Amino acid sequence: MSYSYKPQTRPAEQQMSSYRAEKPQGSLLHDRRVVRGSTWAARNLVNRQRAEAEQEGTQSAGSAKMRTRQIRSSARKEETEMPPVSGREHIDVQTAQYLEEITERVIEEDKSIGTDAFIDIVPLPKYIPPKVGEDVATQIEEGELFDFDVEVEAILEVLVGKTLHQALMEVQEEDEMVALRRRQEEAAARRAADLAEVHRLEEEEKRRQEEKQRRKVQEMVRLQAERVVARKVECAQVSKSYVDGIFDSVMGALEAENHFYDPVERAVETQVLPWLMAEAAKTLEEKRDLDAEVDKLIAAAFA
Repeated sequence: MSYSYKPQTRPAEQQMSSYRAEKPQGSLLHDRRVVRGSTWAARNLVNRQRAEAEQEGTQSAGSAKMRTRQIRSSARKEETEMPPVSGREHIDVQTAQYLEEITERVIEEDKSIGTDAFIDIVPLPKYIPPKVGEDVATQIEEGELFDFDVEVEAILEVLVGKTLHQALMEVQEEDEMVALRRRQEEAAARRAADLAEVHRLEEEEKRRQEEKQRRKVQEMVRLQAERVVARKVECAQVSKSYVDGIFDSVMGALEAENHFYDPVERAVETQVLPWLMAEAAKTLEEKRDLDAEVDKLIAAAFA
């Protein structure tokens, strides 16, 4: 259950009466469109203000125009409005016929609506137009209009002829399709045979090219080996002819430089003789020392 409050609209209390409301309506004295006072005084005032602005030089042209417009409007307002009576003042008030009090509370109101239960509509009966006119009938006896056995022959001839013609066309079409299929199979077989032959020829040509390339490589290797062998033989012959000429001189020089020696003799010369000389020198040194000691003893004995 919800509850809402809606205050009734009431006019606001007016604290003071409007000065303009007390004025009589339709009087030219209160019409703003009527200019009052001296226009010459207002013009002199504007000219004086413009002269002061030009002398001071502090305002721009736009501000001077705005100030002039404000001065004109203030002067016109002072001329058109009458001064308030002593003890009163002019204020702006609302002049509408009805005044409403403005509140911060939002006016709320609950409403509801309902619909009746769904009622099935009874289907309408089928429309049958009313009968208009009179029924008329006629009777045709057998054999009065046409003879069926006679009239049907032309139709049967056309139907049977068309059926036979269509059947023959279908048989011919089937024969043509069989012939075309056989031709296609033969063409496919010939094409497969041609492709196989082409593949065989390509493989044979490929093997021939590979064999040719292999033979060329072998021939190049053989020629290279022959050139190497010929170069070696030539080098051997040149070296042999050169060595035969210098062999004797080289051998003589090597023998002179003692490059060819007897190992036993060289061992005796390099190992045995130095050791023997060292041992002999050592023995002689010891004998010399012993002789010196004996001489010292003899000299000491005779002293």
